[in-house]
Amino acid sequence: MQIPKPNFGQPQNDDPYVIPQPGSDKKKQGLLMFGGLAIILLILGVLISGGKSAGGEVEMKSVIDETGESIGIITTYDKKLKSLDAQNDIALVQIILRGNYQKLGALYQETYGKKKTVPSSPKADVNSINTLDAAVTNDTIDTEIFEVLSPKISSASKSLGLAKSNFTKADSLEAITTAQTDFESLNSVLNKQR
Repeated sequence: MQIPKPNFGQPQNDDPYVIPQPGSDKKKQGLLMFGGLAIILLILGVLISGGKSAGGEVEMKSVIDETGESIGIITTYDKKLKSLDAQNDIALVQIILRGNYQKLGALYQETYGKKKTVPSSPKADVNSINTLDAAVTNDTIDTEIFEVLSPKISSASKSLGLAKSNFTKADSLEAITTAQTDFESLNSVLNKQR
């Protein structure tokens, strides 16, 4: 009598009671291929169309961020200024920036959605804080604050100019034009102290 060899690791024999249907494997394979292709095309479509932002949104966000950081800088360091000229110029800059920040923030929320947030009390960025803390220690804050604010205002002005072409309503264009004029005058005030 011969003992059958064990089939360890070998596939088991098919169940003799299951009758394979002709072509069922090809049908399943075709469904899986077309289903997979449909999913890939759907994901690709979402990636291509979903990542786009409304025209000018990135530029307006940049304007809001730069203006907010500038207000945060002034709020943090205006009491540390020694020179009366620097105090007066910074007070003027702060008043103009706050007005534009509110108007442009409202325009941003109106244009790009109510869920877009504009902080009511903006903060200074970390790099500016580090620079101005050193200036306070070195007693150069009266000039250094203008050095830090000037590029931020210039950047906001440029971004606002790029965003302007995406607006068509008269009140929106008026708010942007007023802000551009204000930024230009702020640049002259900031550069005067440098």
